[in-house]
Amino acid sequence: IRASQPVRARAEAGELCWFYRQPGYEDCPGGFDWVLHKLYPNDPWAFSVHHLDRVMDGGPVIADPERMAPAHRHCNARDGLRAQNARRAGIHLVSGEIPERNSQPW
Repeated sequence: IRASQPVRARAEAGELCWFYRQPGYEDCPGGFDWVLHKLYPNDPWAFSVHHLDRVMDGGPVIADPERMAPAHRHCNARDGLRAQNARRAGIHLVSGEIPERNSQPW
């Protein structure tokens, strides 16, 4: 929690969700609703911290705040799911990247 405090402070000062305006995140509203976050911290549009160096890819669990970014829970979870699915397909994704479709039979 302590490592996330500087990231939250940046978001409270106006830093937008890391995924805002990235392809595949067109539903991201950008900013954070702090009343919503306080009342329903597990709401999909509540604040969360995104690790720029994914933990699943070997990044540190407690990262430097400069290597973390504000994100909505929904956007952060979507990124993790995409990365996990891509990883299963043998593709390594950079944070926020969308894998290209291919003709490989699944």
